[in-house]
Amino acid sequence: MRIVGAHPRRASQAIALKIAEGNGKATSGDRRRSFESARGSALECAAIEDVLAGVRCVVRR
Repeated sequence: MRIVGAHPRRASQAIALKIAEGNGKATSGDRRRSFESARGSALECAAIEDVLAGVRCVVRR
């Protein structure tokens, strides 16, 4: 399955990177956009986990 490759790792790393980027922005609008992007990456990670759980590649506890 292709999704099990590097995509989950990249999406999870993007969360921390986008939060760090947002904290370095000068304006509140720029910070907000970075944090919204980090939220999108977090939701993407959750969706990947849902898909993998659906095909029994991940066991939820």
